[in-house]
This record gives sequence, C-alpha cells and structure tokens, in this order.
Amino acid sequence: MAEGTLGEAFESRGRAFAHRHDYDRAIQDYTQAARLKPSNPNVFDGLGSAYWQKGDYDRTIENYDQALRLRPVDANALIGRGLAYWAEGL
Repeated sequence: MAEGTLGEAFESRGRAFAHRHDYDRAIQDYTQAARLKPSNPNVFDGLGSAYWQKGDYDRTIENYDQALRLRPVDANALIGRGLAYWAEGL
C-alpha cells in the first residue's frame, strides 16, 4: 500500500475513533497519518481536536499551529487554538 493511501487510512480511522470518543486511539492513528502525510493539515486538525478532548491544551495548540502553517486560513484551527489558549488562561 502506498504511503499516501496508508496515511489516508490512518486519518480515516483516527476520525472514526474520535467520533466514538476514543481519543487515545484517535491520537495514535492521527500521529501515524502525520508521519506518513506531514503536509496534510486535516491530520493536524484532528490531532488538535483529540488533544482538546483530553484536556492537553499545549498539544492542542501545537497541532493547530502546524495545521495553520500548512493552511493559514483554517477556521477550525484558529478557533480550536483560541479555545485552548482560553482554557489555559492565556
């Protein structure tokens, strides 16, 4: 299986785990997808969201920052990062 296709599979499965509120497994799969497809901002949006759900705001910000580097006008990343800063009291 090509790396791009495998990366897409990990991204899709990560999204499925996130919808089932299994954020640990979502993070594992999104992390694999990011390793295989580091230029895909959707993967970093997914990671940011999963870390948000776990209350890990530093990693939330880190992943949304990466999504914004890849896609500067990303409403989900801007809102998610802002909420994480708010949750940290920054």
